[in-house]
Amino acid sequence: LMILTNIIQQLNRLKNLFPQFFSSDSNMMILSKIKEVISELRIFNNTITEIGKTSNLTGKQLKALENSAFQAANKYGKSANDYLTGILDMYHAGFNNAEQMSELSILAQSIGSIDKATAHAYLIASNNAYHLKGNIEELSKILDGQNNIAEHTSISMMNIAQATAESAAAASQAGIKLNELSALIAILGSNIQTSGTEIGNHLASLFTNLQNNSTNTSLQKTFQDLNISITEIVNGSENLKTPIQLLKELAETFQMLAIDDPRRTDILSNLGGSSSDTLTTILNNWASYEKMLTLYSTGLGSASKKAEESANHLENSFQRLSNTWTNITKNIANSDTITFVINTMNHLLGLINNITNCLGTLGTVGFSAAIAGISKFVKNFA
Repeated sequence: LMILTNIIQQLNRLKNLFPQFFSSDSNMMILSKIKEVISELRIFNNTITEIGKTSNLTGKQLKALENSAFQAANKYGKSANDYLTGILDMYHAGFNNAEQMSELSILAQSIGSIDKATAHAYLIASNNAYHLKGNIEELSKILDGQNNIAEHTSISMMNIAQATAESAAAASQAGIKLNELSALIAILGSNIQTSGTEIGNHLASLFTNLQNNSTNTSLQKTFQDLNISITEIVNGSENLKTPIQLLKELAETFQMLAIDDPRRTDILSNLGGSSSDTLTTILNNWASYEKMLTLYSTGLGSASKKAEESANHLENSFQRLSNTWTNITKNIANSDTITFVINTMNHLLGLINNITNCLGTLGTVGFSAAIAGISKFVKNFA
């Protein structure tokens, strides 16, 4: 509380030296920032408490997390609370490496203007569908590859993330690899105007149909009419072709058929179903599939590079400044007194709210009265 008293004294000195900076508008801005920092710090403290309840972290480890949160968030121009809530969400999702998963999430958010919920869903869906067990290296490869596709095509990273979250499980079950899924998403997102969620839903439906080709007699007949076998001999054994193999052969045949050929209709109705437009787009644009695979495979490190560029944007620079103010406020007290300081500041907010209602008409006189009131309040708690 001595620190608060000192701050008030310094504000009084500044007011006397630079009265032009202490207009009613400036007063309101200063007090508003005080309230913002206190509110941010309260959320920060509550999140740390919840992480302590959810995880097996010791008190020492929680303290280290408090100190590292600002550095991790500043790296990507995000708030420390976003980083901490990400850790909490990842613990709830069952990850033991929640801190690393949260940092990967804010990396995804920073490179693609992706909201927190979408970034979490995207990473969790990719991890679960392909049984990656929270492997940060493998998940980073996905982010790098897909980011490189987004940087060189017209599909956004937001749409890629949404589509991946919706279709990863169905793709994995159908035997489609993540680079292959990424290429299909890119083909669709580059050629049709729709959301990533819609793209993902349509792909999931298409993958389900492809997976059922061995039991769908209508679909089998369609392949037979096109002279496309759904099986191949591998090491002396007959195996079903992969969905990607079938799509490639279908694309080659589809593009050679006349527009009015009934076999085109059969392909779209028996395989595409309700996602016939999706299938048409894929088959007509299959020539770009290999290009998308190349973009995916050559994206190593692209996400971190993009994040560095994004972190220097004005908005992210302001966020780092906000983190600094919050961190300074956090360091006012040690771990034994911080809760008391926050509770005291919360009481102070009530007084500040009353004061700000008067500042518009009182001007500099009002500011002096406000400071006097705050000084009296602090002394009562001292």
